[in-house]
Amino acid sequence: MRALTFALISIALFNGCKKDDSPDKDNIVGKWKLDRFMAYSGKDGSVLEEEKVNACSAESYYEFLADHTGKENTAMGNGASDCDQWIREIKNYAYDPSTKILAITFDDFETDYEIFKLTNNELEVESAREDSDINNDGVEDKFSNIYRK
Repeated sequence: MRALTFALISIALFNGCKKDDSPDKDNIVGKWKLDRFMAYSGKDGSVLEEEKVNACSAESYYEFLADHTGKENTAMGNGASDCDQWIREIKNYAYDPSTKILAITFDDFETDYEIFKLTNNELEVESAREDSDINNDGVEDKFSNIYRK
């Protein structure tokens, strides 16, 4: 009987502690700090570039609160001593896991982002870039910013 009880408790603990990487809309709540930039081939999805952020860009973040408000901090510069930051209030946001679209409303505009990946600790958001065909194959490539909780 003890062995059966121990086995059942072990199974319950194992299942209760299992890592959850499902794309639940509630996973987006929290503070997400910019970690790296990615570029993918538009033709086959292969990784073309992966770049870690510098000390300044690492100060960039999104903070999504449970009440669907938050903040966006954009930090740009050459490093910690040369860093400009802009903080904007997020008036409202909505994430739809079925379409993978994150809609954000700021004071003066609204924008939609495609979410490439959302887990409990990683958020990959589409990013626009002017030079959209970096491997010169005639197909527009895809870019993203990866944030970590």
